Amino acid sequence: MLCVLAEKPSVARDIAKILGANNKKNGFLEGNGYAVTWAFGHLVTLQAPAAYGFEKWVLEDLPMIPEQFKLQVNKEGSSQFKVVKELFGKADEIICATDAGREGELIFRYIYTLSGCRKPFKRLWISSLTDQAIKGGFDNLSQGNEYDNLYYSAKARSEADWLIGMNATRSLTLTSGSKKALSVGRVQTPVLGFIVNRHHQFVNFKPEKYYKVGAVLEGDIIAAHSGQFKVKQEAEELANLVNGKVATCKEKEVKEIKEKSPLPYDLTTLQRAANQKYGFSAQETLSYTQELYEKHKVVTYPRTDSCYLSNDMIGMVGEILPGLNIYQVKHNITISGNKVFNDKKVTDHHAIIPTGTKAEGLSDALGKVYSLIVDRFYATFLPECIKQTTKYEFDIVGHCFVAKGTVIKQQGWREVLKSSKKEKEQELPVLDKGDERKVVKAASEQKQTKPKPLHSESSLLKEMETAGKEIEEKELAKSIKGAGIGTPATRAGIIEILIKRVYVKREKKTLMPTELGITVFRKLEKLDIASPIMTAKWETNLKEVEAGEMPYNQFLSEVKKATNNLTAQLKEVGGQIQVKEDKISCPCCKKEMRDGPKGISCECGVVIWKEVSGKKLSESVIRDLITKGKTRPISGFISKKTGNEFKAPLVLNKGTKKVQFDFSKK
Repeated sequence: MLCVLAEKPSVARDIAKILGANNKKNGFLEGNGYAVTWAFGHLVTLQAPAAYGFEKWVLEDLPMIPEQFKLQVNKEGSSQFKVVKELFGKADEIICATDAGREGELIFRYIYTLSGCRKPFKRLWISSLTDQAIKGGFDNLSQGNEYDNLYYSAKARSEADWLIGMNATRSLTLTSGSKKALSVGRVQTPVLGFIVNRHHQFVNFKPEKYYKVGAVLEGDIIAAHSGQFKVKQEAEELANLVNGKVATCKEKEVKEIKEKSPLPYDLTTLQRAANQKYGFSAQETLSYTQELYEKHKVVTYPRTDSCYLSNDMIGMVGEILPGLNIYQVKHNITISGNKVFNDKKVTDHHAIIPTGTKAEGLSDALGKVYSLIVDRFYATFLPECIKQTTKYEFDIVGHCFVAKGTVIKQQGWREVLKSSKKEKEQELPVLDKGDERKVVKAASEQKQTKPKPLHSESSLLKEMETAGKEIEEKELAKSIKGAGIGTPATRAGIIEILIKRVYVKREKKTLMPTELGITVFRKLEKLDIASPIMTAKWETNLKEVEAGEMPYNQFLSEVKKATNNLTAQLKEVGGQIQVKEDKISCPCCKKEMRDGPKGISCECGVVIWKEVSGKKLSESVIRDLITKGKTRPISGFISKKTGNEFKAPLVLNKGTKKVQFDFSKK
């Protein structure tokens, strides 16, 4: 019997259908010589500090550095783990079919290790869940040990984050005297810094007034004086001086600009585009894209950091393009020789592209994300956009005025991807040097300098992706070139963690630091944990572990040294933090509620559990239930009857004083 382990029940069903394992059993599907079973994501995780004798939060116990990390089964998945373990024991061969990436590898290896299994296994590595992709993947299974370095990288990341996160959080919480845990992390703390620092720059920015002088010439030519004035009177004097005078063309510059077609999306660029166009959070975009990949099978694997395709995909692209509705628009398509095909720039996974499967029954949100992916993919193979820019310099009584214009000669890919920026440039008439035009009107206009806007999720994702580019030390900047904060798969989660910890809050499309977030970061900002340099180095090193260029033990040894140093630093600064504890008012009787380990309750009978149907509720979700009485749709709930994941909003029924699912809207 061959045992296949998928990451989720839905994926297991897709695989089982292809393999002919159609007999439903308790926790698996069986048939045709296969048993296809599943995890519920991170079914097995690292044990909590209590497993190493650190159950109580005591400052003297820090830093906690286990000699050997231990694994445990999540309490929600104990029965499923028993099923997997038993199947592993009976199997002649095991096939790992978890997501093809670092975290997917970790999920399988942790289950495999804790089960005590020692049998060799094979690896299914696919980038889409279409029937064709699954069949092809099973025809080309790899030996499991080929991914050992990927596992060591994942294991190193998991254990390093445990060491830093557990010790830093306990150190800061205990020394500050806070009644609630003050979370610290190698990624979340620098990202909090991005938000806090941008907010500080914004609120402390002092705008400066300045004045520009513009002129309208005969032929509706709009020209602007090349300089700016700090004194209003000087600007007005210049406007009065040139008004009605003759403008003589002294310089002429005409250029043809060719804008190459864009590459398809990786996860981060897709999240940024969806946030800019539709206001979707990074986590929402990831969830929607994951659903398009897993359930509808209309896009490829989403958790990728590559915008390129491999050379062997040329034929597949030629088959996909004609099936897209947008293809009905007649364009010159260039596939062979396109810059998008580059084996050297494809990492574990290629760019996110449509699979060619017909998209049916998509919700509005799914349809929007799918359209973004399709349009960008299609535009990749369209001709370049060709613009002609014209610049005239006019002399008006000894003063230089400039007019700029743009004419699009060939729309190319921009016919599909319309620019979101408002084109202010004018179409200028043809002039030669020496030509003259009378100034019809001239006037001064007051302007003022503006600060960088507060971070949106789009701009924050960009800063996370490019962290390290502004480092002044050249050698250090060179060493982490291309590294960022976190990975495409984890960046959305980091933003959600900051909101859950009440360090950051969303205000429409803007991310704002809370008073607590500002307080915590300001006390940590001079420490290594708050620097993007530290985490960017770590991401670089984790890639070296994955490539076999750095031993796992060497990386973890360096992390343990950093843990010792960080714990000592936090013990010193923690006492300087004063945390204001927020009181929680009951939505029914307005009395103060009690915040317990498992839920928030009131003496009037209202109880809001912190975990519902296998899903731990974030603080922001709980806050919405208390203040608004409802939440947005939340994914990740597990059905007790079927074991399947589902998504639904929660509502607080003030009549029954209970939290329930709202299935009234699909």
